[in-house]
Amino acid sequence: MKTLLLFAICLLSFTICKAQRVSYNDLIFVLNHDVDATEDYLSNKGFEFSKVDTLTNTAHSSRRIINGYDFGKVDTLEQISYIFTKNSSHDKWYISVEKKSIKEIFYEVSMYTTFQADYLAIKAFIKKLGYKPLNTKVNNGDLVTTYKKGFMEISFMLTHDEKLDFTTYYISITDTDKEKAAWKLSE
Repeated sequence: MKTLLLFAICLLSFTICKAQRVSYNDLIFVLNHDVDATEDYLSNKGFEFSKVDTLTNTAHSSRRIINGYDFGKVDTLEQISYIFTKNSSHDKWYISVEKKSIKEIFYEVSMYTTFQADYLAIKAFIKKLGYKPLNTKVNNGDLVTTYKKGFMEISFMLTHDEKLDFTTYYISITDTDKEKAAWKLSE
């Protein structure tokens, strides 16, 4: 009886811990599914819907350059981000997953976390999948490394908060074909 009880506790602990983690496959699921399916999926992993952010580009004559692509002049567009979080942003174990769209074309998903293990696991996994380094740069004191495979680009960013003395990890996966479609472009 003790063995059965111990096994049940270990299984429950594993299930709870597993639900806390975010993997490459989780991010790809979020990228490739609509908001309703994303909400269901992330809710099952313990996330809660946090908010919607809308960024409106009203500069009709502005040039738009993303990931090295010159999109030329763009019309007024709204970029909508759906944000799901687990724990408070002031919590050591904070995780945020964001899904970005323009004209209902979901082209990017990103994750912000304080879990170094998730960050390193995803980085190692994409290398096994054949992603190749595109560039590494320092941007406003943050280290950013970008990998590419086909039409997919993944950026990893490390940020250290001196005041709180901890590092945060940011991963962004962009489907560049969908991104071009969102901005009505072709190569």
